[in-house]
Amino acid sequence: MPETAVESPTRFAEPMCVGICRGGTYGLFGEPDECVAPARGLGARLVRIFLYWAQLEPEPGRYDWTALDAFVDQLRDGDRAWITVAGSSPFGSRVATPFLPPSPATDRAAYRAFIRRMVRRSAGRVQFWQCEIEPCVPLMWAGSPQDYLEQLAIFSAAVRAEAPTATVVLGAAVPAAMLADAPGSDRRMLDGMRQITVTGAGLYDAFDIHPYGDPYLIDDLVASARSMMAEAGAQRPILAGEYAGPMPTAYRQNLPALRGVLAGYRQAFGDRQAQPVGLGPEADHPEMIKLYQEIDHLPATLRMFLRDGDPDLAQRRDLSVGNDMIIRTALLATAGVGVVAPFQLAPERTQESPYTLRALMFSAFALYDDSRPDAGPGGWIRSPRRTARTYAQVAEAFNGATGARRLEHGDDGLYVIEIDRPDHPVLVAWRRDDERTEIAVPTTSDTPGRVTVDAHPQLIVSAPHHSTDRSPSWTDVN
Repeated sequence: MPETAVESPTRFAEPMCVGICRGGTYGLFGEPDECVAPARGLGARLVRIFLYWAQLEPEPGRYDWTALDAFVDQLRDGDRAWITVAGSSPFGSRVATPFLPPSPATDRAAYRAFIRRMVRRSAGRVQFWQCEIEPCVPLMWAGSPQDYLEQLAIFSAAVRAEAPTATVVLGAAVPAAMLADAPGSDRRMLDGMRQITVTGAGLYDAFDIHPYGDPYLIDDLVASARSMMAEAGAQRPILAGEYAGPMPTAYRQNLPALRGVLAGYRQAFGDRQAQPVGLGPEADHPEMIKLYQEIDHLPATLRMFLRDGDPDLAQRRDLSVGNDMIIRTALLATAGVGVVAPFQLAPERTQESPYTLRALMFSAFALYDDSRPDAGPGGWIRSPRRTARTYAQVAEAFNGATGARRLEHGDDGLYVIEIDRPDHPVLVAWRRDDERTEIAVPTTSDTPGRVTVDAHPQLIVSAPHHSTDRSPSWTDVN
């Protein structure tokens, strides 16, 4: 039996908070829905939404607070709120658009007044205010790093003037902007994110990462963020405002059929031109239509991301997404990320069509199936998927955690992570390979429980803290 080595645990500055990202828009394509109660019902302690300048101020000086009020009015004691503000405007930003991409404010006085009015109207009920979604991605920011810093300075001052205790969150970093060996990375993205992080150190209170892609790069991603902040001599808490997986590109056998789709995806997300509502990654794409025409010849690992009505493939998809959620959350916890919000609560209305690029890449991550306009008030968040149950288990296991550590044992393929909680620890165990390992888990009785660990992660309640021996042991069972 391999000897167990226990790492020093990562300790959180405050108890861990598991939230949920509502989606890429909220109330932009129709009436804002009820999202906080469904999230709260699954155990979420935080809800993150995106709001667009054009959405709340469609014309100079004319404000429409419908979406903001709908969200804030849903909040109850104990709920935490995170609003990401995208500076898209048909009159006040460099790229005149109500949607994507956000760009530098040409009317800075109007932008400043808008932010101050929005924060003031929220009356201190929003804990996190974020300036832009991902300023390192062209579709999410049509400007230079210096442009973003100037926008952030206005945003930060406005938020701090109206809500001094709120947290100003830096626009998020994606792996390609933080790691030189990450897919899609280039020097411009790396240098730009470093400039934003270092030069803007006094303008934000928290650093946001969006760890899509390979979950085992999370440690490197967090280390890179800390290294950048260290250059400015100012460490800030690291949050994960959205994450999910796997994407269709995670399966090599899918790549030949996705060549055309991926070319369109790269073009859409690299485009700095104005995207009217319903276009860009939200529009029906000819390569997606072609993909559906060839659906009978596609591998099952790709078909499960498409809407072909096969319940077995849907179950396989939900199992994969749920497993990924557990693994990603555990790895974020061991890296010291104490506020996390997986993507997404439910599909956006723009994802109703199966032929959009965004639907292919992101609709699999929903906790609820999309509903129809005739589903009634608030009906856009309707029937839970299997992933909703997994999310509820993740929220129960990680919310309130005080620390996390990986138990080392000389087996690189075996992950056993202990989540420290005030009442009892929770073990998260899985294998990265196709082997199987039997773990003897401490319990309240004299006989430890035994659990067989494979590639499917498990959440295991361990012995309470007063137990004399809480260290698990394991043996290979192949």
